[in-house]
Amino acid sequence: KLIYLEGDAFDPAGMVVTLHYDDDRKVCTEDYTISGYTSTPGTKTITVEYNNVSASFEVVVEELTHIEITTKPDKLIYLEGDKFDPTGMAVTAYSSSTNGLVLDYTVSGYDSTPGTKTIVVTYMNKTATFTLEVEKKSFVDFEITTRPSKLTYLEGDLFDPTGMVVTAYYNNETNAEVTDYTISGYDS
Repeated sequence: KLIYLEGDAFDPAGMVVTLHYDDDRKVCTEDYTISGYTSTPGTKTITVEYNNVSASFEVVVEELTHIEITTKPDKLIYLEGDKFDPTGMAVTAYSSSTNGLVLDYTVSGYDSTPGTKTIVVTYMNKTATFTLEVEKKSFVDFEITTRPSKLTYLEGDLFDPTGMVVTAYYNNETNAEVTDYTISGYDS
C-alpha cells in the first residue's frame, strides 16, 4: 500500500526487506524498524532500518474530502429505552483518488426517547448523517411479583397492600415496578 487516507495507520503488509551481504548472500528479515510515517496529508519518506543500515521509499497520505455511510446499521427502528446498535453499519472515507472503510468513527445524536433521531457519524472532523426512529414503548402485561405481607384478615378488616409489588412488562423487553394500579375483589 503506497497511497493512504488521512488518519490511516501505516500498513507494512506485503513489504519484504532483504538484507544483502558482501558475499552475495541475500536474506529476508522481519527484524527491522520503520520510521517517518505520519497520518497527516503529504508525501512521507518511510525509512526502514536494520543494524544501522537503512533504505527508504515514499508513500502519499491524501487529504480526506468526505465520509459516507455506505451501509446503514441493520437496526433502524428502536423502542423507547433501547441502546443504539451500530451492527452492520459501514462508513467509507474518501480522498480525491482513493477510499477505504473506517472503524474508529464516533456516533452522536441518539437518545432513547420516542421520535425521529438524526444520527451523526464523525471521522477526522468529517461528518455524515442518517435518521432512525425510536417508537414509544407499550404496556404488554403485568404480574404481582411479591404478594402483600398480610394474607389473612378478620371480618371487617380493610385490605392492606403493604409489601405487594406489581411489575409491568413492556414491548421493549423492559419491566418496572408500578404503583398506579387499582385493586378490586376484596370484601371484608
